Amino acid sequence: MQGRSGRWATIVGFASLIVVAAVVPASEADSRTPRAPIEPGIYSNVRLSPDTGDLDGLEVEIGRTGQVETVFCEGWCNASDRTTYAWRGGSIVYDLHEKVVNPGGRITIEARAVELKPAAKILLARVGGDTGWMVLKRRPRPFGLSVAHDSQRAAVAHR
Repeated sequence: MQGRSGRWATIVGFASLIVVAAVVPASEADSRTPRAPIEPGIYSNVRLSPDTGDLDGLEVEIGRTGQVETVFCEGWCNASDRTTYAWRGGSIVYDLHEKVVNPGGRITIEARAVELKPAAKILLARVGGDTGWMVLKRRPRPFGLSVAHDSQRAAVAHR
C-alpha cells in the first residue's frame, strides 16, 4: 500500500507525461525523423548484364544524418549524387541531380524526384514518378556507387 507521498509522486509523474505530450504536437516533429524503420546502409538492385556488360539499376546509401548518396545506372554507373532527404508520408523523398550532355556538348543538370518506401527488409524505390516501383535489397558493400566513384576519379584524371 502506497503512502501519501507515493500516491503524490504517481500523480505528479502521470500529470507530467500528459503535459509533455500536449506541449510537443506531432506536426512539429523533425521532417527527417523516421516514420518507419529504415536501417542506414546500402540498398541496391544494380546488376551486370552478362550479354552486353551493361550496368542497370538504382543504388542508394542512406546515412544516419539525413544524407543519401544515389546512382541511377543506365548502361553504366557514371556519377553519383549526394543530397539531403526528408520524410513525407512514411517515405524518404529527395531530388536526384544528374549531369546530362546534350547534342553539341552543352551540359545541363536534370533533377528527378526519388521516393524510397520501407517494406520489411527492403526498400521500394521510384525515380521520376513515372517509373514503376523497384525493389532494392540491403547490400554489405557498394557496387554501383563504387563504379560511379571510379568513373568520376577517371574523368578527373583525364582532364
